[in-house]
Amino acid sequence: MIIKRNDVLVSVILPVYNRPEYLAQAIESVVGQDYPNWELIISDNASDTPTKELLKKFEQHPKVKIYYNSRNLGLFRNLNQAIHHSLGDYVVLLCSDDLLLPHCLSMGLSLLQQHKAEFLLSALQTLQGGRQQSVSSSQLHYDLFMKEQLKLFDSYSALELLLKYGSINGNLTGMFFAQNLYKSVGRFRECSYHTADWEWVYEAVRRHPVLLSKMPIATIRVHEKQLSAADLGNLRNSLEVAEIVKKLLDDPYLKQQSESIKWAQYIMQDHLWHGLKLALRGDMPKFLTLAQVVHQTTGLWGTFSSLLENFPRRWDAYQKKTYMLPPY
Repeated sequence: MIIKRNDVLVSVILPVYNRPEYLAQAIESVVGQDYPNWELIISDNASDTPTKELLKKFEQHPKVKIYYNSRNLGLFRNLNQAIHHSLGDYVVLLCSDDLLLPHCLSMGLSLLQQHKAEFLLSALQTLQGGRQQSVSSSQLHYDLFMKEQLKLFDSYSALELLLKYGSINGNLTGMFFAQNLYKSVGRFRECSYHTADWEWVYEAVRRHPVLLSKMPIATIRVHEKQLSAADLGNLRNSLEVAEIVKKLLDDPYLKQQSESIKWAQYIMQDHLWHGLKLALRGDMPKFLTLAQVVHQTTGLWGTFSSLLENFPRRWDAYQKKTYMLPPY
């Protein structure tokens, strides 16, 4: 039996912790979808009173299910809990400060069904200062590794992307996958604060090809309080990145690729740069911790050489106030 697209239930997963100033728009972006068969699962992670009062306004919506945690469980445990409550054949993730585009569910589901895929990652639009950026860093990122608007990457090709370009999306919002794939891969690692999505993508592409699309299905909001912005200057984030890089370098396929250590050193040189800034600020204990982790992961001198090699590009990006893209 061929399942008609409108018969497929899509669960939108929205983990919440505060941010009432953005939350209503995130919810409305789901309510306004042009695809009719969806449910919205909201898991509130012990938010403040204004956030809970806002959520109460949506409690009577027939397609919205809201769960309240008595204590903060952490981002990824809360995310797993929300997915556990979902009934959809497919799952889409949405952060509380971001937005789904009106065609997100219809386009994503159509692409997955057409290509018989279980996992879709798409470039994201960017909203900064209330204004839509004409070209987002996400779209520039995708231009580096695919000329096509849409491409299905097999497991081997996707593994290389994860070591060359990091987590590909760099954001939970817009991750679109089959419920069966989640059951096969398992939960997002709950002890992680920053990189569980990258690790989950790695485990997913080991099992199944991933469909990558340059056609945005969501918008991420850039602001000072967002978690991904805080991660850039966070020592714990750097330590978690090193763990994932080690895992990738230990992958049987990536071990055989002669360029793997070079790709890994490019990722870690960014964190070594962060460590050097810590040293200049007088925080030597954190610098020494980070330097040791870099040495154990990709070699201190090789990573420092990568930092020096890429410094002109870093300086150019700083002057232009743009994102430094990988050189591949």
